[in-house]
This record gives sequence, C-alpha cells and structure tokens, in this order.
Amino acid sequence: MSDLFKRLYENPDILVNIAFSNKTKKKIFIWVEPTCVSIDLDANTEYKIVSHERYFSMDFNEDNNIVFWLEYSFGFQLYKRIGADWTLDYDCSEINL
Repeated sequence: MSDLFKRLYENPDILVNIAFSNKTKKKIFIWVEPTCVSIDLDANTEYKIVSHERYFSMDFNEDNNIVFWLEYSFGFQLYKRIGADWTLDYDCSEINL
C-alpha cells in the first residue's frame, strides 16, 4: 500500500493543493483531523497542504483557531514558502486509512 501513496505524491498533477497564509503578526495553529496534529503557523507566512484526499472542510472557532478536516484519509504534506521556494514542513503522507 505504501508504494501506491509514494507514487501518488510523486505525481503532483493528481494531488489536491490547498493554499493559505497566516497574515497576522503572531503564530497561530491549525488542527488537522483525523490525524489529530496541531501545527504552528509562523507569522506572515504562506502555506499549502498537499494531499491525495479530495474531500475536506474547515472550521473556524471563536478563538480564531482553524480545524482542517481530511474527510477520508490521514495523509497530507504541509509546505511553507520561505523566500521564493516551498519547503516541506510536515509530512504524514504515508499515514492513510
């Protein structure tokens, strides 16, 4: 099964990219479900989540926290833009249902 997911992430044309940014002056975090991980988002930084999952949703609560839901899978990669280049910041692409 892991060879399948490795092939998926080596072919970006079949993956979903969701871009977003933290345009505040402070760190915030995003909680990713169903993986149950909290990821700090640096101030004034661009990010993107790359996943083979095609169904997702986002919740924003009154504390300005974000919950990002991958509906049917645990697997994703989180990139952040440092200068002009995207750098892998978090990888759980091999964790899947």
